[in-house]
Amino acid sequence: MQGPTHLFAGILIQKSLQKIRPRILRYFLIVSLAIFVHVIFDNLSRVTYHPPEPILEDWFWVCDHLIMYGLALYILIKYWSRYWLGMLFSVLPDLDWFIKHAAKIFSFSNPVLEQGILHKNLRAAIDPTLPLSLLRRFPDLKFERIGALIEVGLLLVLASALIVWEKSEHA
Repeated sequence: MQGPTHLFAGILIQKSLQKIRPRILRYFLIVSLAIFVHVIFDNLSRVTYHPPEPILEDWFWVCDHLIMYGLALYILIKYWSRYWLGMLFSVLPDLDWFIKHAAKIFSFSNPVLEQGILHKNLRAAIDPTLPLSLLRRFPDLKFERIGALIEVGLLLVLASALIVWEKSEHA
């Protein structure tokens, strides 16, 4: 999944737990659930347009990523002050990919970094706890442009849930 999907999930997690007391329990639950949902969404990413390596010569890949980066920036700016904890931990596992791609840019090679340590260890811890292997039965669309529509659909569901929730609080 792309950043905006993880960010909206983190916002909804933090929003749903905002009344939990004591605060330390609330923070623990937000962090844990944000990371947990990240792993679940990553297991679902096989049905979204998600090539593992950049395809800079493909206009669709470039446009898709520019839109996703722009949307992620918008979400960060709009919601950071209220939901920073959920948002931070909802994308934290993707630090792996940032480090991996930065290492390539700077011609730095390290086999440990290339494995995606956070993803590898989180998956090893979380995958056995759920029937996530069932998600691997979905079709692999990571190179198919139609997969972008699936992620857009999920983004619309998450964004709509947040908008409806916020409007109901102000009504």
